[in-house]
Amino acid sequence: MHRSLTVARKELLDTVRDSRTLLLTFVLPLALYPITILTIGLVGEANRAREASASLRVAIVGSEQAPALAPVVAEIKQMTLVPVELGPAAIRDRLVDAVLVVPERHEAAILSGAPSTITVYYDQTDALSRRARGQLETALGRYREHLLRDQLDRLGGDGRLVDAARIEVQNVASAGQMGAYIVGALVPYLLVILIASAASHTAIDTTAGEKERSTLETILVSAASRNELLFGKFLATFVTASAAGAMGLLGLTLTIAIPSSASAFAEGPILLPAWSIVVLLFMILPVAALLSALLLAFGCFARSTREGQTFASYFIMLVAVLAVLSVTSEIKPTTGVFLIPILGTTQAQRQILAGAHVHGEVLLAITSTLLVAGMGLLIAQRLFASERVMFRQ
Repeated sequence: MHRSLTVARKELLDTVRDSRTLLLTFVLPLALYPITILTIGLVGEANRAREASASLRVAIVGSEQAPALAPVVAEIKQMTLVPVELGPAAIRDRLVDAVLVVPERHEAAILSGAPSTITVYYDQTDALSRRARGQLETALGRYREHLLRDQLDRLGGDGRLVDAARIEVQNVASAGQMGAYIVGALVPYLLVILIASAASHTAIDTTAGEKERSTLETILVSAASRNELLFGKFLATFVTASAAGAMGLLGLTLTIAIPSSASAFAEGPILLPAWSIVVLLFMILPVAALLSALLLAFGCFARSTREGQTFASYFIMLVAVLAVLSVTSEIKPTTGVFLIPILGTTQAQRQILAGAHVHGEVLLAITSTLLVAGMGLLIAQRLFASERVMFRQ
């Protein structure tokens, strides 16, 4: 163990002498969250201001079939009715933001009890078009109420019955909880990428890099065994990756503590309990161990630094896909999910940031991740012990 620690100390000294490693391990993780969150806040605020001030252009095709519809749509604030009856193709040409198509004899059919459908055409990829669709759906609801009220009046009923049953939607989550939920969808992904990026540089440099520099033969004739040498390299990679994750978490904590930064996601402060920060910090360790072990295996297998970096890049892409899958899809947090490396830990981190108590799931995710990390380290050990692999040309 003493020799492994000596090797780890030597590799860490070599690592910190490299300005790129210092940037990946300390500077970038600490600055990533403030820059990302502030940028999201500024861009989001600018987009909201632009959308709020923009005039929505809407065309109604067949407006004469629903005389009461146009006045209801015209009441919507910042919505302009285009007088020319443009078809749905006008949306693609950016002439209008949405188009309402009213079928023949619409109101006559409705009042006679026959079904008739008004179609709303919009562009899901355009923010203004999506906003126009939402407001038009509200307007169509008022239009239906108008028709129903008129029909009740004709039949001698009480039109106030239309207003008697109202639906009110209330979100029980506070603004801070909503902000924490949104942050929980962003933090696990970025943490995994930070850890993987820092680990890849050290892992590849201490294995494939030494092959390329022809310094591997020198350390192999030292008093340390190959297992001690590999474990020392693993410790150096693990420390580097853990430091990057810890700095990223520190950057996150400092960022959400600033009210102006927290406002990017919530109307009020985002409150993260101290225990959640501690658990997140603890969960960095198994992820760092897993990524360090597997990246070391890639470094041992690679012939050169360039080849090792290629392997590492594709591996990090796979890790990113798993992290994105966890934070962008509403995966049900079942036992099987927490057993999957990366997916389980990022899902647990997301649950923690959302304020859920998932102590058993956290332990399950950590245990499964450490088991796979042990398997990865065994693979790296087999590759590092093979002369045929380590010195192949």
